[in-house]
Amino acid sequence: MGPKRVVILEDIASMRDILVEVVEAEGHQVAYAGAEPGCVERVLADPPDLLFLDLSLKARLGVDVYAVLRADPRTQDLPVIICTVQRSQTVARKLHAPEDARLRTLYQPFAIADAQSMMRALLAA
Repeated sequence: MGPKRVVILEDIASMRDILVEVVEAEGHQVAYAGAEPGCVERVLADPPDLLFLDLSLKARLGVDVYAVLRADPRTQDLPVIICTVQRSQTVARKLHAPEDARLRTLYQPFAIADAQSMMRALLAA
């Protein structure tokens, strides 16, 4: 598997920096990292191979971003790793995605190895 393009939608700089390190340590390219206005449109216009999505973005709720991505044919099959401190059942219920094989939840605080393992699994599928 060659390098993949990964987008990180995260508004907390320290968490974003950690995720950038996780992606780059696996040999992949961070296509975009941030949460500025227009970031969702950026993902829709040029879908990455994988997305890390903060469930608690300040500008726009991660739940809403996830719904937009799943509703659009360009990103409906996009593998997504949700970053959150919320419990599993709460996340699945909020996303209306209890059985989505293209979705993983990374609970904060997390082990780097867990993030890398999730990323490998989703990119290999």
